[in-house]
Amino acid sequence: MPTSQRPYTFDRVVRILAGALLLAGAIWLINSLRNVLLPFCVACLIAYLLEPIVELLQKILHIKGRIIPTLLTITAVTAIIILLGHIFVPSIIDEVQQLEQMLRHTAGSDTPVPFVPENIIEPVRKWAASIDLNDILNDSHLQALLNRGTTFVAATIGFLLHTLEWLLTFV
Repeated sequence: MPTSQRPYTFDRVVRILAGALLLAGAIWLINSLRNVLLPFCVACLIAYLLEPIVELLQKILHIKGRIIPTLLTITAVTAIIILLGHIFVPSIIDEVQQLEQMLRHTAGSDTPVPFVPENIIEPVRKWAASIDLNDILNDSHLQALLNRGTTFVAATIGFLLHTLEWLLTFV
């Protein structure tokens, strides 16, 4: 049988093995460099999203260069982020303080909480009855509470960021 008609020749096996090794090496390299690649990928994504604004400013200002429109875009986006933070952060702090007051009030009594369904309040009451809420809400135990309470959220965010790293790397 001639070598050109054999289904699996030595050359094909070598090519398949070389391809598999290159793919495995690329995956290993990307995985080991993911902490370095993520900021670059996020920066590229932000630059891609802000490109139309830079081009619009370039047309409005009738400038051939991109330095001034880029600086104006960065300044405007930074100002918007600071403005949104200035608007929403005090509201978030107030809501957290109201939640703390509600937890303190709910832990010690069976009075109904306004605007909160009973099937949500009952597990909170059971949880609050099983622990000393005043000790946890003190500054010394607040870190332990945050560590225990955010484990699931941190794991979920970590998974999503890891998935995003892979997607951005392959894009």
